[in-house]
Amino acid sequence: FRVEALPKDATFANPVGCCDLKFAAFGQTLTAQRLLRLDRSYWPAADYKAVKELFQTYHGLELLAAVLEEAAAEPSAH
Repeated sequence: FRVEALPKDATFANPVGCCDLKFAAFGQTLTAQRLLRLDRSYWPAADYKAVKELFQTYHGLELLAAVLEEAAAEPSAH
């Protein structure tokens, strides 16, 4: 297979943290780097909306995918 297309890098931040996703292709190696950073270990109920938004966005980023296509078979040497 070969990489046909990669999603664009994506970053999201709000008052409770940030998340991002980066794809890269190096020859036959495809990498996806994910980050979820929380600014605190707990939040008051008043911050629930922002916490939910961060986790929903992170989940949405996890759904992004690279597009692969089958590489043409290399001709055999006779």
